[in-house]
Amino acid sequence: MEATRLLARAASSPPQLHVVVFPWLAFGHMIPFLNLSKQLANRGHAVTFISTPRNAARLGAILPELLAHLRVVSLDLPAIDGLPEGAESTADVPPEKVELLKKKFDGLAAPFASFISEVCTATGFSTKPDWIIHDCRAGCGRSPRSTRKRMQNYDSFDVIPCAMFSTFPASVWAFLGPKKENLAYPRTTTKDYMVKPPWIPFPSNIAYRRLHEAEWIATAFKVNATGVSSMDRYWDSERPCRLMICRSCPEVEPCLFPLLTKLFAKPVVPAGLLMSPDAIKDDVVAYTRSDPSFTLAMEWLDKQLEKSVIYVALGSEAPLTTKNVCELALGLEISGVHFLWVLRAPSYDGVRHRIGTLLPDGYEPRIIDRGRVCTGWVPQLHLLGHHAIGGFLTHCGWGSTIESFQFGHPLVMLPLILDQGLIAQAMAARGICVEVARNYSDGSFHRDDIAAAVRRVMVEEEGKTLAHNAKELRDILADNKRQERPKTELAATAAASSSSPLHIVVFPWLAFGHMIPFLELSKQLAKRGHFITFISTPRNIFRLDAIPPELSVNLRFVSLDLPAVDGLPEDAESTADIPPDKHGHLKKAFDGLAVSFAGIIADACANAENREAFINTVGFLRKPDWIIPCAVFFIIPAAIVTFVGPKQANLAHPRTTTEDFMVAPPWIPFPSTLAFRRHEAEWIAAAFRPNESGMSDADRLQEMERPCCRLIVYRSCPEAEPHLFPLLTKLFSKPAVPAGLLLPTDHIVNDDKDQSFASAMKWLDEQPKKSVIYVALGSEAPIAADNVRELALGLELADVRFIWALRPPISGSQNSITILPNGFMSRTGKRGLVCTGWVPQVRVLAHVAVGGFLTHCGWGSTVESFGFGHPLVMLPFVVDQGLIAQAMAARGIGVEVARNYDDGSFRRDDVAAAVRRVMVDDEGKVMARKAKELHGVLGDMARQERYLDEFVAYLQCYK
Repeated sequence: MEATRLLARAASSPPQLHVVVFPWLAFGHMIPFLNLSKQLANRGHAVTFISTPRNAARLGAILPELLAHLRVVSLDLPAIDGLPEGAESTADVPPEKVELLKKKFDGLAAPFASFISEVCTATGFSTKPDWIIHDCRAGCGRSPRSTRKRMQNYDSFDVIPCAMFSTFPASVWAFLGPKKENLAYPRTTTKDYMVKPPWIPFPSNIAYRRLHEAEWIATAFKVNATGVSSMDRYWDSERPCRLMICRSCPEVEPCLFPLLTKLFAKPVVPAGLLMSPDAIKDDVVAYTRSDPSFTLAMEWLDKQLEKSVIYVALGSEAPLTTKNVCELALGLEISGVHFLWVLRAPSYDGVRHRIGTLLPDGYEPRIIDRGRVCTGWVPQLHLLGHHAIGGFLTHCGWGSTIESFQFGHPLVMLPLILDQGLIAQAMAARGICVEVARNYSDGSFHRDDIAAAVRRVMVEEEGKTLAHNAKELRDILADNKRQERPKTELAATAAASSSSPLHIVVFPWLAFGHMIPFLELSKQLAKRGHFITFISTPRNIFRLDAIPPELSVNLRFVSLDLPAVDGLPEDAESTADIPPDKHGHLKKAFDGLAVSFAGIIADACANAENREAFINTVGFLRKPDWIIPCAVFFIIPAAIVTFVGPKQANLAHPRTTTEDFMVAPPWIPFPSTLAFRRHEAEWIAAAFRPNESGMSDADRLQEMERPCCRLIVYRSCPEAEPHLFPLLTKLFSKPAVPAGLLLPTDHIVNDDKDQSFASAMKWLDEQPKKSVIYVALGSEAPIAADNVRELALGLELADVRFIWALRPPISGSQNSITILPNGFMSRTGKRGLVCTGWVPQVRVLAHVAVGGFLTHCGWGSTVESFGFGHPLVMLPFVVDQGLIAQAMAARGIGVEVARNYDDGSFRRDDVAAAVRRVMVDDEGKVMARKAKELHGVLGDMARQERYLDEFVAYLQCYK
């Protein structure tokens, strides 16, 4: 995607970030943190990776090409009673000693603070950090707070933002929840952890199923040997952070990222799975360091048939008992399946047992023809990529699960602790694995259950389905562009979030179809901590929704009085107040706001500490070349801007007749339906001629080519309008930035305005599911009385339930009811409803009874329809509506009402036919399915949130 490429370039251009990375002392944490560090260094950022001397040595050398950007700094761990000398990671201690290691890790607060203070005053590579990325486990949760206390004398440290990077999946964060939710819904018994938490609002299997799993998570909420609970560490770590970063992506964990962002009231950013090809190369290099037993095992593996061997590995720190090892061994033997088992001896009471004493008597001679047991370190990625491996018996640690994704192996799952039970459930729901049957209370398992699970995956027919599903998931997650994008977004989000908040002045055109999306964009920016000044006229501000209390600190309205203009009615402040033939007068009055707008900008600049970074204007006003960078925000689709084109292209290829607008312009280099029909072409041709304001609408649009306009922003996205963003960037020689669709998220509620609509909602509640078509042609469509009558009679002929939001033609004196055909209301009263007042459109579209939408295809209404996946009956009139209708028809999600394309007229029979095609005929089922599919793509709120984050990053980069 061109926008992502440009964002990557902008995010990687000087000045670069300096990021300090500080993981918990477990290799399951240090390795993903190091992979993240390498990815950031690959993008030109400076990264300081902090650990202890022994861990740094065991992580291996930094690649030569990254040495200029990535360095490892060692801090000495303090001594503590009860821990063996040289113990610097969880791999060095038994599970019962891990809490002491956390306590030891807390002792790094002082040296870490000293290091940060030195870096803040140094030069070169050690310039002051822009970010500190720390862990969500163990002492990391305490270190930032205690470190800040020690750093009170260093002003620079106080402004270094922190981010928390979790090596756990997003589902664990959702299950644990923020502190406020846990206080509101306290979990006091083990069984409380065996149900989905109440803050997850959708159906989900995110809960622990067995008592032993629930007992483990319950202990995380209790104070341990360090004097604080693991959950308090987690919340202490999360609270001061500006970002939360997760080693995951929406393709693996759908629905969770928007929820987490809402729960924790800060961006929760997917870093992707951090599946790097270099890791496989490193694994192969490390193969040369493996022990002799593995060399022999590889010679054996090379001789096995393709996909015939199951790889068995339960991690380096799994709390296995000797009985667990024995039952697993005998289960593998009973299964009759070839296997390669990487076995690390369990430890308890501080003693690590010898492998030979754990396996059943005579075990290795009995399985020598079809199995091998390796007791030393092995290159897991190298093994998983071997042609002979066809399945993976795993503890479902997140790191191992992610590694399995790269090769598409079906899984046999034996979760033990931590997040492993939740991961196992998620993978089972995806149909890529089976879980070993267990004892509900204590988690014990029997050899027969091991054998049965292994055979289901490796021998039985079910295994073929699991393998097919696993390969499909591999193909999705192996998309390099898809995996690279979260890393680029992370760098961009970090760059934007580490900068000071922006002050953005927002000035929309005086139409509610513009003001409402501008206000929604303003709210989204305010939610991200930026300061927004929203400018309009007094009456328009009064008619807009009030600012939510939680945003009132960051978002304010400023009123400017509209000057009087001859021909414009008194109190007319928006297009909703006047007929279409008066719009030119309103544009002239709008131009008259330039002087008062300039006064606001001058006052703001005079009061700003940093003039250049203070204000970014996002507007439609005809403006001079401000010294403040400007951006234009289009609420129309990218297609119409592409069709209008830049001034230079229009001069090179002049369009002088109506017919010139009925073909795709020559600057569109690929096959396209971007062309108007005759009655539509006459409208667009008029837009190139001066109106009452003294200039044409096309000239106004092309004002964005001024040097002060650095960005062009669209209420759209590449999924809605493929191919256009790279072309627009090229045509206008400045970034074309998708802000996303700004889909409605919090408007489907009852409020005071809905009371006038209460009787209509009651009627709608009584209708069968998907039986009603909602009819609305916008508040400003140029509909003639004849249009209304033909539409009414067409709805009557269709014999379909309908609810019609009818606004009378602005130019006429008739009210909505008198222009309807005689007797219409009585004839259709049992199956139709006509609403002449205010209608909560989003709420209606969300109603279960609504199954289709008859629309004028205004972009705002079309975008709202995307949120609910309704098929469309399309009746476009002016502006961009014809282009939108053609694009939606091409996607197969709707049909247009047939009409006379010379004058745009339509007949009742054509309305009825189109309505029945969508609501009654079999064709409608196909359109409904495609509309749902499109809803699945465009309704992905995590994706839409990322577009907004990218937009903010652009504002920061181009200010």
